[in-house]
Amino acid sequence: MRKQLIHKAVITLLLGCIMLLAFAGCGKSNEKRNVSGSYHTEANGYKRGTDVDINLEGDKITTIVVNDMDSEYSLTDPDAFQMMWPTKQTMVLQELQNMGPDKIAEIKITADDNGIPTKIEGFNLDVIPEGCTDCAGMLILAVQDALSK
Repeated sequence: MRKQLIHKAVITLLLGCIMLLAFAGCGKSNEKRNVSGSYHTEANGYKRGTDVDINLEGDKITTIVVNDMDSEYSLTDPDAFQMMWPTKQTMVLQELQNMGPDKIAEIKITADDNGIPTKIEGFNLDVIPEGCTDCAGMLILAVQDALSK
């Protein structure tokens, strides 16, 4: 009889632990958090790069905000035609948000010796305006940095 009681107590304890872990896992999937990241480099006498803030709800990205208003770094080279980038980055941000953290981690960026992105793989290139591979690449690297934390 005593063995049966101990057996039932152990089983009850194990079931309780399993349920506790299951409920804890459910709560975490909707956890809201904010992560920040950056990518910075210096090339041709300019400080290039960006900072981002990302809001997550579980594994879903709810917003990505480019946060470079107070930064000494800029995604665009002042001597280049890429001043159009700030108005064009919305499509890239939306694509990243739709991809989710796991797919974003798989994007591969190739950069030159100065750290300026020259090639992007594993991303919908149709949303990147012509001539803006460097800006999009730096933005993706900043997002990857934030999500790695």
